[in-house]
Amino acid sequence: MGLIGVRRAAYRGRSGAYAEEITLRWPGVTIVIPAYNEESVIAESTRQALSLEYPNIEVIVVDDGSSDDTLEELKKAFDLEPSDIEPMADAVEAVTTFGEVTGTYASPENPQLKVVHKENELGRKADALNAGLTYTTNAFVATTDADTLLDSKGIRLLMRDITDLNRPVMVAGGAVKPINGCIIKEDGEMEVHPPKSTMGKAQAVEYLRSFYYGRRGLAAMNALPLLSGAFSFFWRRALIAVEGFPYDTITEDLKVFLNLFAWLREERGESTPMYATEPLAWTEVPEKWKGLWHQRVR
Repeated sequence: MGLIGVRRAAYRGRSGAYAEEITLRWPGVTIVIPAYNEESVIAESTRQALSLEYPNIEVIVVDDGSSDDTLEELKKAFDLEPSDIEPMADAVEAVTTFGEVTGTYASPENPQLKVVHKENELGRKADALNAGLTYTTNAFVATTDADTLLDSKGIRLLMRDITDLNRPVMVAGGAVKPINGCIIKEDGEMEVHPPKSTMGKAQAVEYLRSFYYGRRGLAAMNALPLLSGAFSFFWRRALIAVEGFPYDTITEDLKVFLNLFAWLREERGESTPMYATEPLAWTEVPEKWKGLWHQRVR
């Protein structure tokens, strides 16, 4: 599987089919960021999402009843004002959500930003994702974590690859890299450095093997079992067709992928996901045993 991934990556590197820019209209993409007690990182990750090099972006942050100052940090960073943002009827009808939405906010300086504050009734990430999904208006939906930074060119490169495939793409994913040790420059570009700790370096190698070789090889054989919860990309209509993210499990990233896989086979006769090797997101990896344990044992 890794060899297939290496060969595919090498072929793509030589191919001239992947133009740097696409000539078609850029389809709208909504980024949904669920947040629970993320006061220390939410402003930075939201700001990074808003600054992506993509001309048609909407960002929805869902504060899932945080007990810290997550919402206050967003209000302060983006001058949020209460706004009567209405959810979309098709998503409301199809997707089950828990916890009352107690407020919606908009930013006069960032009209592409919506913030949804809801009660934390279920206590699961899937519920926050589904709440955000009901407010999405674009053709494509990307989901990410509050402690994950999206690569400034990631969405543009992914959409370039999608249009190059010349077939509908219902679900897509791509490489996620550790941000530990890296420096974010003023222009939003990432200055890449390896993690300093041995545990961090070991995970950097693991991410390289998994995202750049293993998963790419699996995708080539149509055997990719899941996408990363740190970054996933969906056709909105397909996501609504499977009733959004399953809320009866803590592994919603795995189950929603399997649901979409089955739906694609049944409704469209094909199920091949799109997978990109460009870094689409950067996430912090744990550098202590306790953090690693909590991350891996679900």
